[in-house]
Amino acid sequence: MANNRKSRVLIFIVAYNAEKTIRDVVFRIPIQLQDDYDVDVLIIDDSSADQTFEKGHAVSTDPSLPGCERNQLLLA
Repeated sequence: MANNRKSRVLIFIVAYNAEKTIRDVVFRIPIQLQDDYDVDVLIIDDSSADQTFEKGHAVSTDPSLPGCERNQLLLA
């Protein structure tokens, strides 16, 4: 019996005071990765003084995020 499971890929995004750019960074992840891999994205807020965590959370719940039904965005 062949193993039809996709390999997993975890993308780390370390963000520091990135409230203005975090959305663009996440949306630049190629949707085509999902054709071959199970993709998880981990956004790590490195003690930002701005609203990076809140903006990252907003991106994680954005219904226009490509492939959001298959992607997992995690925030730490």
